[in-house]
Amino acid sequence: MNNIDYDEVLDIYFQHFGKGKTKHSRELTNVDIIIDFDKEDNIVGIEIYNFMKAIKESDKKLDEIFAKAKKIKKEKKK
Repeated sequence: MNNIDYDEVLDIYFQHFGKGKTKHSRELTNVDIIIDFDKEDNIVGIEIYNFMKAIKESDKKLDEIFAKAKKIKKEKKK
């Protein structure tokens, strides 16, 4: 079973994979992500904190990359 949830107030995305129960979790350093593992160390879930903030920042960076690419393409045509 694959359960997905999002807490708008706390800006946390949750996803639980499969049937396993979380035995322990590990926080990835320098990012707001926690990975949940079952007793056999299979990944059974993920939590992403500041989710929408990260999405918006990614969209902004992608827009900047595409704008630069368009500018370079126009300059090459000259």
